[in-house]
Amino acid sequence: MLVCKNVFLNEKRTSLRLEEEMWWTLKNICKKENITIFQLCTKINDIRGEAPLAHAMRAFALAYNKSTLCEYEQKLVISPGKQSQHSLFKKLFKQIR
Repeated sequence: MLVCKNVFLNEKRTSLRLEEEMWWTLKNICKKENITIFQLCTKINDIRGEAPLAHAMRAFALAYNKSTLCEYEQKLVISPGKQSQHSLFKKLFKQIR
C-alpha cells in the first residue's frame, strides 16, 4: 500500500508516495545515520538527476542495505575485531552532517 507523506526539499514542501515498508526502511536508515528524513530526501533529491524522487529513494534504500550487508560480510571474513573501511555512503552522510 502506498503512503503519501509531505517532505521538505531545501525548505520546499512536496509530497512523496512510497510503500509503508519503504518509509520504515528510510526511517531506520535515518536513525542509524543520525539524520532526519528531510535531510535524507534533500540529499537524494540533489543527486538524483532526472529520475523521479520516489524511484531515487527506493534505489538509495536498496543500495544502502546492500552496502550494509557487504560491510557486515567483510567484517566476518576479515576478522572479528577489525572494522571494514569500505562504504559507498560514508561520503554522502558526511556531506549531510
